[in-house]
Amino acid sequence: MHVARSIALAAVLALPTAALAQPERIQPGTPLDTTFIAPRTDSVAILEGREGDTLVVGYGVMETRTHVVDGVRRVVHVQRLFIEGYPDAFVADSAHLHWSTLLPISAHTRGDTPHDLHFGPGNVRVTALPRSDDFDPADFDSTTDRDSTTSEVALAEPVFYVVVDLLLRALPLRTGYRAVLPVVTDYGELSEMRVTVTGEETARALDGAACPVLVVEVEEENYGGTFRISPVNRAIIRFDNEYSTLVRPAGCP
Repeated sequence: MHVARSIALAAVLALPTAALAQPERIQPGTPLDTTFIAPRTDSVAILEGREGDTLVVGYGVMETRTHVVDGVRRVVHVQRLFIEGYPDAFVADSAHLHWSTLLPISAHTRGDTPHDLHFGPGNVRVTALPRSDDFDPADFDSTTDRDSTTSEVALAEPVFYVVVDLLLRALPLRTGYRAVLPVVTDYGELSEMRVTVTGEETARALDGAACPVLVVEVEEENYGGTFRISPVNRAIIRFDNEYSTLVRPAGCP
């Protein structure tokens, strides 16, 4: 989700002093808790406020599935976002990750600025692909027959790929929990994702269902915002930042 900016200061100040200890630094490559990385599909509605009304202007689908390649279990995470009436706003991302560590193998972004990332020992190869006239958002591994630009980014240490909703599902989230994850973005830029769980509350799905949630503040230059996620299975009930609002369409997990 290309959405943004910083941790809500008021929420951080509301935490008890003990909860403001140094954040845990998650070391990429160590086994993570995969309890919530089960194959499933989550949906969100994209909302926009206009003249006092809240309108549904699009939708998103986040699909997780697993498969085995050469005896190694992988997670495949696919995200599709669509704005009604704006086909150019379609975003189709996929990421292939190792099952137990969520270390990235490859990532593919299809939309206005298609990119392919392939991760190797000590580097990530980034290929920028021009948007083709026959762009097919369903074909995540396709390339075009036009010129493309490839560069390599050196990695001093392993990093996560910034697929935020999936990474949150692998963390031991609870009130007061704080963590820092080294990540690389879909453009091959190195960054950090900071996570703070500020508390618990109730959030409403689009149909009015009242769902218990964990309030999780994520700080990352392009992917930050406030996630309200289910403690039952880590599904997104609501996401907010200064650019976007995403809400679960119906019911609670």
